[in-house]
Amino acid sequence: DTIMIEMSAMNFTQYGNLLYVAIGRHGNHDAPGLAIIDVTNPAAPVVVDVWIRPLVAESNGAGIVKVEGNYAYLGAMGLGLIILDISTPSNITFVSELALNINYPVVSPPSPSFYNLRGMEVRNSIVYGAFDAGGLRIINCVNKLTPVETGQYANPITYVPFNQPRAYNNIALNDTVAYLAVDYCGVEVL
Repeated sequence: DTIMIEMSAMNFTQYGNLLYVAIGRHGNHDAPGLAIIDVTNPAAPVVVDVWIRPLVAESNGAGIVKVEGNYAYLGAMGLGLIILDISTPSNITFVSELALNINYPVVSPPSPSFYNLRGMEVRNSIVYGAFDAGGLRIINCVNKLTPVETGQYANPITYVPFNQPRAYNNIALNDTVAYLAVDYCGVEVL
């Protein structure tokens, strides 16, 4: 069966009987959002709640969602990271958002359309994000109200020739090792 949600489903993660769905199409200037769907009965799924960020010119949907504890971390493409309280699944509540710096690595001038939070892993309130042309970003979310970007990495070799950044599309963590999928380059291991 298909559940119709007003915006496109772009990515999801499941915990128990709940499916957390990142919504909002890329390239359509859709507002990013999150839908929570109860799949206790897979033949009759139920939409528990939908949260949609107010639309702004920079909106470009949502690329990924990860859940840790009572919080959903939404990769809101060019808008950066949005943290949502999901402790009551029927009442998704906005906590905070953090726009990431598009001036790293240095490209002149940076094009906002190249900087999108696409891939993510969360460990102990630390977000490891694949930020498209902006490389790997590490965001400390211990204080959910004021997340802080604490680390950045981009392989300088992939930025040659000048102004040709490669897209960091996804990340997987295995203990202290990060695997990054990088357009036209393969996989980087850090």
